[in-house]
Amino acid sequence: MIYKARLLIVTALGLLILSSCFVGSSLIFFESDTVGKTNLVRNHGFNTNELAEQSLPQGWTLMNASTRVPESIAVDYTESIEGDNSLRIDASPNAVMIVSEAFPVRRYGGYYVRVKLRSDHLLNQKVQLHFITFNPNGKTLNRFKSKLRPQTEWKNLSLSAGFIREGARFGRVAILIPPFAEGSIWIDDAGAWEVHSFNID
Repeated sequence: MIYKARLLIVTALGLLILSSCFVGSSLIFFESDTVGKTNLVRNHGFNTNELAEQSLPQGWTLMNASTRVPESIAVDYTESIEGDNSLRIDASPNAVMIVSEAFPVRRYGGYYVRVKLRSDHLLNQKVQLHFITFNPNGKTLNRFKSKLRPQTEWKNLSLSAGFIREGARFGRVAILIPPFAEGSIWIDDAGAWEVHSFNID
């Protein structure tokens, strides 16, 4: 009798652990989950005719920078993975953070966020991808981050996000390019998709 009781307890604990693992894995989203979903990021391909008046392509801004775009940032029409151009960041002693326009988010949404990038040099530094949520007053509520060292071939830098804090209404994608000594990094085809809805009730 005691043996059966212990067996039931062990079985119940095992099922609980397994079910927890499955719940946790629900926050791992994939590129395939975006099929048929709307990309929430405006101008995800950094498409533009030119850097008009030294500004970034529409839908993107620079964090902690003056009104003029540094000479290390340029629209590149010879390199892209989506559309006619990409955004190129040349070697610089200064970090660069490029931030998307705000887009609506839901507390119970699950999000897949991505940017594609490559470099013409093997770099020691990693590019950071951030997904940040805000309340209507602009207060930061969530910060999600992922890192990747650029390669000479285009690679996806992505993250999965969920369990958004109560009060969040908007989100932004931010791409942080660290200082690096030589060569260039290209970024293109950024995006954020709501790919899941958590059933809380």
